[in-house]
Amino acid sequence: MNLQQLETFLKIARLGSVSKAAEHLNTTQSAVSMRLADLERELGVALVDRRHRPYRLTAKGRDLAGYAADVVALTRQIRRSVGDPARLSGSVRVGVAEHIALTWLPEMVAVLNRRHPEAVVELEIGLLDEMMRQIRTGDLDVLLTASPDPPDPAFSYRPLGDVTFAWMAHPKLGVAADPLSPAELAKWPLITMTRSSVLHRLMESWFGAEGVRPKRVNACNSLSVCAGLTRAGLGIGLLPRDYRDGMELVELTVTPAIAPTSFYALHSAVSPPPLAGIVGDLAVSASTFDKRSLPVK
Repeated sequence: MNLQQLETFLKIARLGSVSKAAEHLNTTQSAVSMRLADLERELGVALVDRRHRPYRLTAKGRDLAGYAADVVALTRQIRRSVGDPARLSGSVRVGVAEHIALTWLPEMVAVLNRRHPEAVVELEIGLLDEMMRQIRTGDLDVLLTASPDPPDPAFSYRPLGDVTFAWMAHPKLGVAADPLSPAELAKWPLITMTRSSVLHRLMESWFGAEGVRPKRVNACNSLSVCAGLTRAGLGIGLLPRDYRDGMELVELTVTPAIAPTSFYALHSAVSPPPLAGIVGDLAVSASTFDKRSLPVK
């Protein structure tokens, strides 16, 4: 048996499917099936029960999974501790919040390309709920996003700093300059992201704390589109504070104030791929978010 067979077996065990394992490993289904068959032939036992969809491990398969995870983890530790970092290869799938994609993500990817030229980064821009589902199923290796609440102990978190979101409007909308309560703001058409986003939850929490329900909320799955609709004067948008400078928007004074939102890099807490940890480190370095609240090292 070899490391490639063990890694493939663990992917099948985690994803329950040869096709999903092949997609994640960037290879063909026939190659994955062959590695599994060769491993079973060498050990002389069936490792997966193919009668079920998704696949289930047999008793011997469950025994092997523990050993295989230890072997893969030790191999990754050797590569990190002894190997040349520039020789790290393979792909890493990264789920990214749109606000990160529109700010410091290019710098992070540029540094990754320079330091690890044999690595391939696959980016997916998405909303929190869907990206959390994908990282739990193994379809993503790393997330760069606002933290779910409460944090999931299955993942390791690296703080990236805070972002302050604010209610904004175009001057032509004619919103009063006086401090606005949730009840007063709720009378206006509002613009924010869809329910599966952190931003929508932030909005609901802010209004809900005062027992207020907005009359009209226009939701979109794109932060940039929300900003464009706000700039067009179609409503009051909940947007990152730094959007006000380049989009002719006015930040509204509201009470209570909106607390900053913390962003994190997260990946599996148990034997993450080496590139996942590297992406987390680079994200911490590249982030331009407010890091004043982070502990001093």
